[in-house]
Amino acid sequence: MSMTQVNQSTETSNELLDMDQLSNRHMLVRSPQMAALIRLRGTLLKTIRNFMEAEDFVEVTTPTITSLTGACEDFSTLFPLEYFGNKAFLTQTAQLHLEPLVHSQTLRRVYSVNHSYRAEPRADHRHLTEFVLIEPEIGFGNLQTLLDIEERLVSTLVQKVLETRREELEMLGADVAMLETIMPPFRRMTYTEAVELLNKMGIATNWGDDLDRKREIALLEWSQFPTFITHYPLELKFFNMRQNREDERIVNAADLLLPGVGEVCGGAEREEDPIRLRHRLMNSEAMKHLLAAGGSAEDYEWYLKLRDDDSIPYAGFGMGFERLVQFITGSESCLNCVEYPRNSVHYMP
Repeated sequence: MSMTQVNQSTETSNELLDMDQLSNRHMLVRSPQMAALIRLRGTLLKTIRNFMEAEDFVEVTTPTITSLTGACEDFSTLFPLEYFGNKAFLTQTAQLHLEPLVHSQTLRRVYSVNHSYRAEPRADHRHLTEFVLIEPEIGFGNLQTLLDIEERLVSTLVQKVLETRREELEMLGADVAMLETIMPPFRRMTYTEAVELLNKMGIATNWGDDLDRKREIALLEWSQFPTFITHYPLELKFFNMRQNREDERIVNAADLLLPGVGEVCGGAEREEDPIRLRHRLMNSEAMKHLLAAGGSAEDYEWYLKLRDDDSIPYAGFGMGFERLVQFITGSESCLNCVEYPRNSVHYMP
């Protein structure tokens, strides 16, 4: 593909590529649209760091090579590594490495900007095997703290690119008028309210069902605005999410859904009670996956011991950076939201 072909293929469309163009990505990165994307991503990452510093967060570099505990929950999507005679894995989340740091009296607020690796077999416009994950952990934070920080962060990012990258947004086909409406407060509803709404819309949903993409998009079509879904059933979420003390069927967790994309942020209060935490782990889906992957409860022992002495309440969330970029640009494909996308089919150039 020549440079002339690159320019011709991108100058009239807000979609940078289709699946069969991935092998020519080294040429596509020279295009004006790709330059606009790179500038936009750079501004977003810089703004994230500036926001976090202003909120008294300290950036932390966490390991890329981890044990089984580096998985989000589904251990079948870990990338294994032979590590000097042992089996290690590429990380999916920095969460468990960040959590010990909030117990430091001189830190309390930490975050990381890391790559997350998932052996996702689907090669489509929604899934990547490598992406950037923004993960803050907040000592003495609660669910309300998370929601406030997330909506201020997303709003700040949108306003910054509107102020400084409007030309790039227009080149990428973003809905600038929609972006100009993004400001706090975001809509908020509980999981139970979401289930009731879906059933009223004719989408059969039982309490306890996962809110899959079809249901997320239906809720967003109704909302037409960033929307938090809070207080999910305990069985749907990771074992360390804090069980609600008034209704033990649910956890103090929230997902942020953004129009056109779906879930972009997921977060929760962390369970600080060591007895509850151990019980939740031993009876969790995570433990079933861990055992199936050849692990044991001992793999989590270091994490459980964090609560043995002077545990504090805290909370955290993760934000998928490429999904945020997809929301801001209005792209139909996550492949258009990163310079060199990786999926189960394409890993070159």
